[in-house]
Amino acid sequence: MNRRRMRKYATAIVIALTFSVGCGDTQQDCQYWVKQLQQGKKEKKSLEMFAELGATTPKLCDGATEAMADAFPESLYRREIIAALKVMGKSERAVEVVRAALPDKEVGPIAITLALEWKVDSLREDLQKLIKSQRSASSRLQALEAFVKLNGPDGALDTLVWVAGQEPTLQGVDSNRYAADQLAKVDWSKQTPEVGEKAAQNLIRALFLKDGTGSSAQINARFALRAIGPSATGAILGAFKGVNKELNEFAQVRGLPKWKYTQGHELVEMLWDVGDRRASPALMESIGIPLDPPPADVMRLPEDARTEWKNANQNRLSTIAMAVGALVNDEAVPYAVDLMKRKDPAPDASQFVKAGLALGLMGTAKARAAMWQLFRAGDSEIATKKAKIEELKSKIKKEKNDEKKRALMKEHDGFIDDTNGIRARKANYIINLAVGLHPDDISSFKKEVMDIEKGPIKESVDGSPIPEAYFELVEKCKKDAACYATKISDLKGKLKEVPGAIRAATKALSDKRKELKGELKPINDKIKEKQKARKDAYKAILDLKKEIEAIQKNKARMKKEEKAYKALIAKFNGDLDVLNAYKPEIDKLYTQYNSVLAQADPLKAAIRTEQKKMHTLEKAALMLGNLTEAKDLAVNTLTSVFMESDLPEYAQFRQWAIIALEHSANASHAKSLEDLLEKESRKGERTTYYSLRLESLLKRIKRTAN
Repeated sequence: MNRRRMRKYATAIVIALTFSVGCGDTQQDCQYWVKQLQQGKKEKKSLEMFAELGATTPKLCDGATEAMADAFPESLYRREIIAALKVMGKSERAVEVVRAALPDKEVGPIAITLALEWKVDSLREDLQKLIKSQRSASSRLQALEAFVKLNGPDGALDTLVWVAGQEPTLQGVDSNRYAADQLAKVDWSKQTPEVGEKAAQNLIRALFLKDGTGSSAQINARFALRAIGPSATGAILGAFKGVNKELNEFAQVRGLPKWKYTQGHELVEMLWDVGDRRASPALMESIGIPLDPPPADVMRLPEDARTEWKNANQNRLSTIAMAVGALVNDEAVPYAVDLMKRKDPAPDASQFVKAGLALGLMGTAKARAAMWQLFRAGDSEIATKKAKIEELKSKIKKEKNDEKKRALMKEHDGFIDDTNGIRARKANYIINLAVGLHPDDISSFKKEVMDIEKGPIKESVDGSPIPEAYFELVEKCKKDAACYATKISDLKGKLKEVPGAIRAATKALSDKRKELKGELKPINDKIKEKQKARKDAYKAILDLKKEIEAIQKNKARMKKEEKAYKALIAKFNGDLDVLNAYKPEIDKLYTQYNSVLAQADPLKAAIRTEQKKMHTLEKAALMLGNLTEAKDLAVNTLTSVFMESDLPEYAQFRQWAIIALEHSANASHAKSLEDLLEKESRKGERTTYYSLRLESLLKRIKRTAN
């Protein structure tokens, strides 16, 4: 190799060694890159060199940290500066840079991570300022996550509460969600009720906050409120009643209609989640909020919004009935009684039904007594009116004056209508009486409901298999918890067969009716023909009657036309006999028609038999929940079939089973409920109706145990 080439090769080696070893060889090399950075030259390359040199000999490049700290505020390479500082290690100037970087949207998350790694003493205060700075709202989540890592959810409680209630459009809804999720992890047993109530205020706001895309932290806030427990009741109940001043002001600013939270189901579900029985009276009372006419602010809404209001109320009423049935408190009973007796304004049908259902699901002696008292309220009035009807019948028979007779008949018919109206109101109680049916009420239910042979009560019993199924079960099992458990266990492994049998029987009935259609048509045609002839004959008789009455009013004419008058009388009597003859003929045809229809009765009975099997399960669940000595048996039996009953046809059984578990479960049943919750959650999200209910119950019984 010639000398010239050797010199070039040696120079290359020296340069390579200078940049691979770095400042360790000569202070001048490090200072070169420091000067380059200070002069704004080769800035990116300088930072790369500092990072490379800092990884091997950081202490020999002290000037680099100061140069980077000075350059940071105006630099385009802030990410690279922090990366180099991380390599070179913690120092006073490096910490200064990290603190300055915290609010930066781009490099803030990196700076936060580095500050945590270096355990910067003032980081807590820096993060708090950053979190509450509106200019840094878009990077709030990263700062909050670091703050929680530094302090834990309990130590960050006040800050989390503040973030949970902030506007998601500015900070991003993920900040609200994260804050609520962390609040759910707080050990609320160590917090005062005042702290819990304050947190609940902001979490209630979070239930209704949405960002520009409509996304919210509702379910996260719900879990956090549930975790707070009874301390949240006051704030939630105040919001639901519409007397929570803070929420009202928030709603007004946000343009959130008041009915959204006072007549919606969200806060009802929250009160049920929290599980504070003190809420039951207020919930029952709210069933009576007048729905017709709607509030003035609702009346002004477009039709689709009014429909939303209507649906919200229906959801609210259904949820209240279940919540009050679960959170048993006899102080709620008078509110239901007042509503169901109210006449001005009369309760909406749905209000009437849901108030009665709540009483039935409660199942207490006081609730049942109230239902029976309401059911029998009109009996004395019926007895008085029946006596009056008999008295009027007697007067009508004796009265000769047609005008007075018509007046008596009108009065008589009015009393009959009144009596039928009272009986119809009594019939409205039948299903809910059956829901709350207790062995102590069996004889009354048999006499006053099942043994009634005609009228609205009979129609109510015949119209649904529920009263019959519930009655037969309680009559058989009485107070024997094992009997009810057996009724459920006997169908274990066979639950899917029952809906299939109902579908098969329903199809068979439909096919049978099609088959009978041809046989029924000629009979029906004859009935129509006879009815038309009877109608025509009746009209002809009325015309004759008018003619006869016209002659009777004029004695001279009657004497003059005596022969014609007698002929008219004879014809009238003859036509009347013909008219009367139609009735047995038509009755005979109807008997024939019904005889053909009766061929389908066995198929209708088969459907009802299978339906009663499902309803028997429902009532068995309720009875297990209400027999206080059967807590273990109730929980074990119901959890053993709960997953198998995950079919649309068993929705009511599952709802009643949840109520029964609410009545029965305690801390000793936590493992059974945890296993059931895990199975229920495997079907999908943990936010299904049943998983939410089970998880809320589980948390409540654990909290009570502690």
